[in-house]
Amino acid sequence: VIPAGKDIIFTGDTTLTRSGLSGSLIKIEAGGKLTLAEVRLAGNDDKTDYSGATPIICEGELVVEAGTVITGFQGQNGGSLTMNGGEMSNNKAVYGGAVAVSGNSHFVMNGGQLGNNKAQYGGAVLIGHEDKETLPAVPQGNVQLNAGVISGNTASTAGGAIYVGWQMDTNERSYLQLRNVQITNNQANKSQLGSVEGGGIWFCPQGK
Repeated sequence: VIPAGKDIIFTGDTTLTRSGLSGSLIKIEAGGKLTLAEVRLAGNDDKTDYSGATPIICEGELVVEAGTVITGFQGQNGGSLTMNGGEMSNNKAVYGGAVAVSGNSHFVMNGGQLGNNKAQYGGAVLIGHEDKETLPAVPQGNVQLNAGVISGNTASTAGGAIYVGWQMDTNERSYLQLRNVQITNNQANKSQLGSVEGGGIWFCPQGK
């Protein structure tokens, strides 16, 4: 746990492993900050469904630098972060295979790669969600993609790379800003209605 008021840096040729099938490896509390540089977070990816261990639950600030690899996790929680380099790959979740951004959180990607992640909604990134029946209210995510590569991700329902949601009850929108980022070779499989929705990016009717 990274508590409030602490600014922690993990660096060097280090591997942190979560071998269990549930829970998180690291939790960053509100007001806490963690920087990862040349660190590998390795999870247990043996299960075939989307439940399991989550690498980081972030209520504070997370910075991912070059050389960091986060791989093999399966979970339903994500966090807000600044990604300047590194890789998040081969992770699984129900919402946002690599990153789920919600509740006024922000994800800024300045470099690095999100690759070969899988989710039901948002193969690599989920921003908010509009359906309380499948996920509690998660409005107003904000994502800014300035550089990097998002490739080879898969959603089983919608948003092969990115899913941009909206909260119907409050009309709160999620926001996605794209600059010099490459989004390629992602796919969405058939939804429950038999349609394919957003192989690269899926926007709900009020996403922006």
